[in-house]
Amino acid sequence: MVLWLPLSAQLAIGRFLGRILYLAGRKPRHITEVNLELCFPQRSAADRRRLMREHFDALGMGVIECAMCWWARDEDLAPITRVDGVEHIERVRAEGRGVLILSCHATCSELGLRLLHKAVGFDAVVYKPLKNPVLDFISTRYRNKCGPMVARKDIREAIRAMTDGGTCLCVMDHAEGSRKSVLVPFFGEPKAMPTGPLRMAAMTGAATMPVLMVREPGNTGYHLTLLPPLGDFPSTDSEADALRLIRVVEDQVELAPEQYSWAHPRFRKRRGVLASPYRF
Repeated sequence: MVLWLPLSAQLAIGRFLGRILYLAGRKPRHITEVNLELCFPQRSAADRRRLMREHFDALGMGVIECAMCWWARDEDLAPITRVDGVEHIERVRAEGRGVLILSCHATCSELGLRLLHKAVGFDAVVYKPLKNPVLDFISTRYRNKCGPMVARKDIREAIRAMTDGGTCLCVMDHAEGSRKSVLVPFFGEPKAMPTGPLRMAAMTGAATMPVLMVREPGNTGYHLTLLPPLGDFPSTDSEADALRLIRVVEDQVELAPEQYSWAHPRFRKRRGVLASPYRF
C-alpha cells in the first residue's frame, strides 16, 4: 500500500498522477491558465506555464495527501509535522474565549486540517457538502479525523461551540455565487469573498486567527503557522474586513504559489457584476 512508503516516495507517485491530470484534464488546465493570467499578468507566459505544471504536480500530491489524511496513523504523521503559533490559541483559550480559525484552499489542506486538529483540537469544522450524497457520506466519515464536521446549513452548531469557548475552523476563500459576499481585489482581480466568517466572529465574540499551510521545500513535511488573532475584527465595514482576509490569502499564495488551488474557478461568479472569464 502506498502509505507504507516513505513520504518522498508517496509524493513522487502524486507528482506522476498530477502530470497525468495535466495531460488529460482540459478543463482544470484551462481554469488554471486563466487564473494565473489574471493574477500574474506581469509574469511571462513561459513563467506562468512553468507555474501551471508545478501546480498540477502539487494537485497530484494532494491526492496522496488526502489518502494520508484519511488512513495514515498519527505516529506516522507526527515526525513530518511542524506547527508554529500554538501559543496564540492557548492564550485566547485561557481568557475563556472561543476561537475561529480561518484557512485557505491549498493543495495540502486536507492533510493540513488533520495535522492542525492533532495540534490544537477543533470542536467544529465547517464544510460544504458534496453534491453526491454517497461520496459526501464517505468523505465526511473519514474527514471526522480532522475534527467534528459541521455542514454549512447547520452552522448554528459551530456558533454554539464558539460561544461556549470552543474552537471552529472555516475555509475563507470560496464564495462563488454566494449572495452574502463582497468583491475585493485578489492580486488586483476582483474576487468574491464570503462574509460568513465575519458574521460568525461578530455573533460569538471569538478571536479570529488565520492559519497558513504549506508543504515544506523538498517535500520533507508540512509547516502550519497559526497567526496572532486579528485585532479589531470584525469591524462595521465588511468590505474592509474582507480586504484584510484576502491579504492573508495572498500571503498563503506567496509562501508557495504552486500549492494554491488554482484549478478552482474562483472568478466564475462575482455577484453578477462581472462575467466569467472561463470557457467552461
